[in-house]
Amino acid sequence: MTKLKTTVSGLVIALFCNPLCAQQADSLSSGLPPQADINPQNPLPPSEPDSSFHTIKSGSGELLSLTKENIFEDFRQLKPILPKPAGLTRQHRIDLHLHSDKSDFFLNNRRNRYSALWAFTSLNYLYADLVGLMDKNILKQYQEGVVDGIKITPGFLTVAAGFMQVPLANVFLPQVIKNEKTLRWVQIASGTLMTLVQSATLFSGKPAPHYVLFSTIEIGTTAYIAIDAIKWKPGKK
Repeated sequence: MTKLKTTVSGLVIALFCNPLCAQQADSLSSGLPPQADINPQNPLPPSEPDSSFHTIKSGSGELLSLTKENIFEDFRQLKPILPKPAGLTRQHRIDLHLHSDKSDFFLNNRRNRYSALWAFTSLNYLYADLVGLMDKNILKQYQEGVVDGIKITPGFLTVAAGFMQVPLANVFLPQVIKNEKTLRWVQIASGTLMTLVQSATLFSGKPAPHYVLFSTIEIGTTAYIAIDAIKWKPGKK
């Protein structure tokens, strides 16, 4: 019976001392002084951690202390050698702001304006003839080959096709002609020619109401192009 009591007491003491020995061994291996004896009946109050002080262990086992002051000081020393982030310079931001202005990008750019106006005029020429074919009286005249006293011959259609190249070509000519003075005279001549010819067609026979509407839009657009080109002074901002 005495031997059993002795064995049980030894096991209890071994279990109690094993965690304490492991803790002391860890303290010695990390270079820290061994902790004081722990008295379960009178434990020491735990010290409050300092949020501004931290210790870390480097790869070589050396303990490093990090504080807020050390971190900011290291960053200030590292900042001059850090690469600057790629971004827009002040001049680039200014240019981007100017190019993003719609009035400067489109309305004040005569090349874009002329191309858009000639495209708009060409569509009106096209739909004026297309809608005219929906009128049975005009369609009957086309089938007979005479429209308002004008014979529709192959020669007449060839001249009309060549004449329509003026508005169609001016859709891209403003983007192709690099010399501004040349472009100015091309717009004056094209706008004046199309305005005079389209105005003359209103006095040939009795035009239909839809034709008058399309012609009014076409004449107004081509006249605006010619007048705007006359006012244009190339080389001046």
